[in-house]
Amino acid sequence: MNFASAHKLNSVGETCRQLDAPVRTLRLLFLLLMLAAPAPLAHAHGELDRQIAEVTERIRRSPKDATLHLQRAELHRQHGDPDAAFADVAQVRKLDPKLADADFTEGRVLLDAGRLAEARSAFDRFLAARPDHPIALWHRAQCLIQLDQRPLADADLKRCLEVVPEPTPDLFLARAANLERLGRSAEALTVVDAGRKRLGDLAVLQLAAVDLLARAGKPVEAVGRLDPLILATPRNAGLWLRKGRLLAAGGDVASARQSLQAAQSALEQLGPTTRQTVANRNLAAQIESDLRDLEAPPGEAKRPEQAPR
Repeated sequence: MNFASAHKLNSVGETCRQLDAPVRTLRLLFLLLMLAAPAPLAHAHGELDRQIAEVTERIRRSPKDATLHLQRAELHRQHGDPDAAFADVAQVRKLDPKLADADFTEGRVLLDAGRLAEARSAFDRFLAARPDHPIALWHRAQCLIQLDQRPLADADLKRCLEVVPEPTPDLFLARAANLERLGRSAEALTVVDAGRKRLGDLAVLQLAAVDLLARAGKPVEAVGRLDPLILATPRNAGLWLRKGRLLAAGGDVASARQSLQAAQSALEQLGPTTRQTVANRNLAAQIESDLRDLEAPPGEAKRPEQAPR
């Protein structure tokens, strides 16, 4: 899952102030961090340079304002300058040792630098004071996953989903993926279904359920989850191809062949230009390959292990 640069907000000063704001404002910050697309690097750095200069001037006028140093630390983090960020965090601790947000910012800098154990400790300190801060819970979970402490990561991801008012599908998918890696596929499917109940039948969640069941060796159940999507978008050749592969994995060769033929028909209904895109040419080649595999003698077919995305 990717977090966007906080320069998408009006200012980093606003970002830091929002860390202590009510839940409504925190929700806005969380969604922006989760969903905003990164700006081009040159533009992002140019804007960050401008903001760093602006905050530096404010620090010159108010050198004992810890929040200004915290704002600049976050800007330096986004700029990819951890040493400058750490220097500002150290200054924050001198000016206001009780400012918990220093631990949050330091944790993010350490996480970016790959110093996972130290980052986890920083988030531990921050969350001891603010246990329901969803962004900190998310970041600590990322530390724990990379430290191969997945059960603890699941606890953070679970709590994150409980406290954020408007979670994104990515949060449900992240927790499900972590549970699957722990060998808890049934729980992972429950999490995806909870996402569907909370957010609606989004295709990304429906397909995640299909893939979980397929990887768990339950192709028939996976087909049952896939059929409503096909019914809603019957000209989606990729979905028909998925269904064909699932049916083939379940041993229903005749139905698999019908699904693959339906995939071919869906492609043929596209306009000539659309049909000739690289993606659709590749899709057509996969369908043809799968059809050939179905005709091959037993033991010779080589089916792809993953469904098309």
